[in-house]
Amino acid sequence: TEFIDTFDACCITHKNPIENHFKKSIDPLVWDQHLFSETPELKDVSQSYGLNYGWSLSAHDAKGTVSILSLTRRHSPVS
Repeated sequence: TEFIDTFDACCITHKNPIENHFKKSIDPLVWDQHLFSETPELKDVSQSYGLNYGWSLSAHDAKGTVSILSLTRRHSPVS
């Protein structure tokens, strides 16, 4: 989709904070105002598509492959 292409293009020059979280942790991640504090361009791209609030969960396999499921919404923080 257009969003994925735009987001991936931004990730070429910026680190993705969601991916970085799951490289170090298996804990679920609630998107808050601080998540993209070091990557404002990624925040702007996400918000331009209505991805303002979210929750992400990862699955790690024995080979080290990481899959991430993210649920997002435009309004109301996830609690």
